[in-house]
Amino acid sequence: MENETQSLSHGSDADEHVALGWTWFHKHGSPRFWAAPLVGLSDPAFRILVRRYGTQMAHTEMVDAAGFAVSPSYRKQFFLPKNSDTPPSSETDRPLVLQLGGADIETLDDAVAVALADARCDAIELNCGCPQRCARKGGYGAFLLDAPRREHLLAIITRLSSRLTAAKVPLLVKMRVLESIEDTVAVARQIQDAGASIVTVHGRTRRQGGGAHTAGTGRLASWPHIRAVKDALTIPVIANGNIPDAAAITACLEATQCDGVMSGCGLLRNPALFSDARGTGLAQATARLSLERTTHATPRGCEPNASSVCDPAEPSRDDWGVAGALVTEYLVLARTCHAHWTAVSKHLLWILTHRGLKTRAPALHDAIVGLRFDDDTADAAIGTLQSMVTRVWHL
Repeated sequence: MENETQSLSHGSDADEHVALGWTWFHKHGSPRFWAAPLVGLSDPAFRILVRRYGTQMAHTEMVDAAGFAVSPSYRKQFFLPKNSDTPPSSETDRPLVLQLGGADIETLDDAVAVALADARCDAIELNCGCPQRCARKGGYGAFLLDAPRREHLLAIITRLSSRLTAAKVPLLVKMRVLESIEDTVAVARQIQDAGASIVTVHGRTRRQGGGAHTAGTGRLASWPHIRAVKDALTIPVIANGNIPDAAAITACLEATQCDGVMSGCGLLRNPALFSDARGTGLAQATARLSLERTTHATPRGCEPNASSVCDPAEPSRDDWGVAGALVTEYLVLARTCHAHWTAVSKHLLWILTHRGLKTRAPALHDAIVGLRFDDDTADAAIGTLQSMVTRVWHL
């Protein structure tokens, strides 16, 4: 990888935001493994779970800048409490990137100011990748990359970078590729020159959508697009797209020469994905499962370990067992982090459905699909699920 030599080449005449990007990147251990921002799924409980299993950098989901700037109750849902006497607290969930969505410069700037004062994140990211209808209507996300909006996008980056760089906090930008490699590189260069300190490139166009909607369609992320951006920029570049398993992580880093790799759907199916990439393998996860069977609880002091992603059509017995350990651990975190019922239900389905949940444990499947709770009933509802999981996996 070239990041070390690149960072040393930045002399005193280099743009401050470029040097800041590398300084921040190295300060946090030159993170190779990044958890993607996922709407409704990048909740604190899940972020802590994937950190235990090899993730080195995590994001919030895309947060509406307008709501974040003015509403304490809205902000509260994306973070753990600070300095809590009852763990986990926000200090557990670091380093953390807050991703903001929006197109109004003043509103985004206000949201950044609030985030700096709140001090529960380590960097701010501007979403330039959301392809959804709400982003089209609001003119934000991937629609900021359109030629008519480009000048406005660069003005946003310049304003936010100015405030953040003064505070020694980097501005990250998550973008999608355009149809041609040449156009993608041109926009990425403009984004860097406007003030971005780190860029993540999702290798699909806006029209291709995301990984959850492209499985089996042949609409793979373009690693050649990402490689061209990496070759053209002088800031850290993170690759995103086509990361279903550990082998893909290695292949992506080799093909793109990027400084890190980001996974979304791959991590949802296997929260221990990045531990697999580190080669810690199934054995440690199996040992963790054996310990849980002995103690009937999730061990707190274990080192990060791994599970294995198997063929969805033929889930192995070992993989099914490790899935039980991951689900058990997530439910403990969901309870202590006060996760919303929609996040709990979706995470369990992501982990278990392709491993044959409906056939292997139909009652548990129905309970997950029908899950609903509020603040008063959360403990009882999650406790019921925990009891069912214990019976299914004989914990």
